[in-house]
Amino acid sequence: MTRRWLLGSVVIVGFVVVLGCICEPCDEGKKNKELVAEVFAVVEAGYFDKLDQFIAEDFVRHCQATPDAQVTSLGELKEFLTRNLEPVSDPKMELHRMVPEDDL
Repeated sequence: MTRRWLLGSVVIVGFVVVLGCICEPCDEGKKNKELVAEVFAVVEAGYFDKLDQFIAEDFVRHCQATPDAQVTSLGELKEFLTRNLEPVSDPKMELHRMVPEDDL
C-alpha cells in the first residue's frame, strides 16, 4: 500500500511539474520574447510606422548611456531612430539573450 501511494505521489508530482512547463506564464514569456524579436525586426528594417502597433503614444525612453537624448513620445522615438539609423547603410540588430521571467 505504501509503495502504491508513493508511486501515485510521484506520478502526480511529475504531472504537476510537466504542467508547470506548459502553463500560461511560460506561454506568456514565450509570447513576450516573440513580441520583442518582432519589434527588433521592425526597427532593423526601418519600418518605424509599424511601431504604432507595439509602442504606446506616451512612450518614455530611459537610457543612462545617453541621458541628454530625451524621448518622451512615440513620435519622438521614431525621429530618434531615424536620426540614429540614417547613417547606417544596413543596420543589423542581434538578440543574443532574452529573459522574460521575473524582474530581469
